[in-house]
Amino acid sequence: QTCLARSKLPELAHRCFSHDHTHTKITMKAAMMLAAALQLSSAAHTPLEAVDFVPYLGYTGPLAVAGTAFVEVRETSISEMKYYFIGTDPACENGTTTPYACGVHVHVGVSCEEPAGGLFFQSPVETDPWATVNYMHNTDGVTTGTVTDLMTGYSGEETVGRVVAVHDATGAPVACSTLMPVYQNPLTATNWGPYPGYSSNLAISGTWGPMTTSGVTQTYAYDFSGTDPRCVNGADPANAVSCGMHVHVGMTCETAEAIGGLFSKGVVTETPWLVVNYVSDATGNTEGTVTVMTGATQSEMVGHAVVVHDYDGAGISCAILEMVSCPEGCLPMTSGQEYRRARKARKLLFSSAPGESPPSAPSCPAGCMVDENY
Repeated sequence: QTCLARSKLPELAHRCFSHDHTHTKITMKAAMMLAAALQLSSAAHTPLEAVDFVPYLGYTGPLAVAGTAFVEVRETSISEMKYYFIGTDPACENGTTTPYACGVHVHVGVSCEEPAGGLFFQSPVETDPWATVNYMHNTDGVTTGTVTDLMTGYSGEETVGRVVAVHDATGAPVACSTLMPVYQNPLTATNWGPYPGYSSNLAISGTWGPMTTSGVTQTYAYDFSGTDPRCVNGADPANAVSCGMHVHVGMTCETAEAIGGLFSKGVVTETPWLVVNYVSDATGNTEGTVTVMTGATQSEMVGHAVVVHDYDGAGISCAILEMVSCPEGCLPMTSGQEYRRARKARKLLFSSAPGESPPSAPSCPAGCMVDENY
């Protein structure tokens, strides 16, 4: 393992592997596969996100951009950039042919408290990839767009922390954020306690999740007991939070004031949660799947309070959305192919010696799945 970690090259794999700790011969195919997996890992895509945009340094104009930009880096290029914004320049409604105007650009700077610096590319890239990257303002809603194959000359590691600037129709920067790694593991809420001040006989148990995020839209399953049997025919149409199950702005379940209102952000300016409710059976059991656009990324959902309500809209129970930690033998449900390939290669190299029994399949918690190569 140490030798291969130093070389990480398939052509050197034969120098590193010949026998394992039991002196059982390891096949060249296995060694090559692990070396290729390690090499792939070093060149794998790096997903990044820019959230919480603030006014660009010194900008005092009327535009107030909010939203999210996602960047994926493969080797030394941005393979894809997606963005979702509100508050962009209306003068960009029809796009532009002016270089850098109405732009969404990555810059060399690493802080929104300083000038962003030049545009993000370096030798051997000779042509500025950012000159024609611009948005078309949507007067009726969210300004969205996707750009692909931007050659920058920088790796994913070198792209982390760089400034993303949104520009107006003149090309002046008006908003700023920085690129940070995307959190991809699922989230769950399982540790339910009574909602502060709730004194009736209902008590939620079960699982909210796994919750995953695509862009700024969340999808999660739920499986509860202890909900309100009066919700057997659905929510009270006269009560906005009847039979509801919602994520709140607070990150504690200690007091109703700290739990706060319903959570959304960025491009979502009206709460999406008032149409999210459950239908119970006669004993208070319920399960299902929900997709809701909150405007938040997966990392921004971590730690928020989740509340399940009764038919009258009162909070029954509260729990906190937590990151799923998968035990040995289990993988996060969003694990990518690169990770799986590396795990498979490791299994080929370091599996049980002849005559030994393989380990039994583990029991994986919500949000995790059995690693088929364990």
